[in-house]
Amino acid sequence: LGSRHLQGLRKSKHKLSITVIDLSTSALEIARKRFYEMPENSLIKSVEFMSSLEGFNKPVELAIIATNADIRRNVILDLMSKSRIKYLILEKVVFPSIADFEEVIPLLNEKNIKAWVNCSRRMYPFFQKLKKRTIKSKKIEIVVEGSFWGLGSNIIHMLDLLAFLTEETKYELDLSKLDQQIYQTKRENFIEFGGEIRAISPRGDNLKLVDMRNNEIPLKMVFKFDGIKIEVDQMSGRICEYRNEQIISEVSNDFQMLLQSELTNIQVDEILETGISQLTKLEESYILHKPILKSFNSYLSKINNKKTLICPIT
Repeated sequence: LGSRHLQGLRKSKHKLSITVIDLSTSALEIARKRFYEMPENSLIKSVEFMSSLEGFNKPVELAIIATNADIRRNVILDLMSKSRIKYLILEKVVFPSIADFEEVIPLLNEKNIKAWVNCSRRMYPFFQKLKKRTIKSKKIEIVVEGSFWGLGSNIIHMLDLLAFLTEETKYELDLSKLDQQIYQTKRENFIEFGGEIRAISPRGDNLKLVDMRNNEIPLKMVFKFDGIKIEVDQMSGRICEYRNEQIISEVSNDFQMLLQSELTNIQVDEILETGISQLTKLEESYILHKPILKSFNSYLSKINNKKTLICPIT
């Protein structure tokens, strides 16, 4: 993912000096290759590839932390100890524990570092248009169903989207229909979940997430509010809208999942130009992460029969 951010940076409208840091030499080679696949941009003054933060002491206008969740806290603290930083973009899941949030947020505030979380659906034109309709509704229901789409890793994206569409940030999670087993992932030491999760706000907004790990079902999203139902097929881009169960419009190729390489330059340019971002502020994302981490840790404590405080999702 870091290499995709790097590709996006090559399209920036600003003069940039870029430093890429990764412990893995193979990851650095992938990043280098992907960067030079992009069209040349004379505004990119330099690109340096490093395998360690040792010796790095340059002031940083903006840092993108695209590591796995388990080491992100240490990377941020290490970078803060070596450099003066102005802005941060953090990948999700931001941290695997509530304690990490409670340690890092005050330190960032103390140093006046602004930080955002890369829940980028807030930037999609489709969702921005949808918000103009949903923000006026009494409540909204979102259903996301598919197979092998990363329930644990991606729940924050969906909860963040619901928060964006409603401007509600308090949710309770129901994990009673989650599969009673843990699934291994391709990433060592990280896990995934299957089954169903619900999130409910005090006013009745409802998020239903289903990952059926015994089928091959394409990912589909459904939005319901004020007698309206909108179905979005993320694979085909097809959007169908119903009013009181009667179809009123059907559009093909109208929804597009934007690649990170298409977003990073927009995110970075906006922050450098204005000091603000359409992305989720870290403090707000913490409010959304908190019930997720608490619920997953409670679930894992029961499954493993031992107390869990650090949730191994990324």
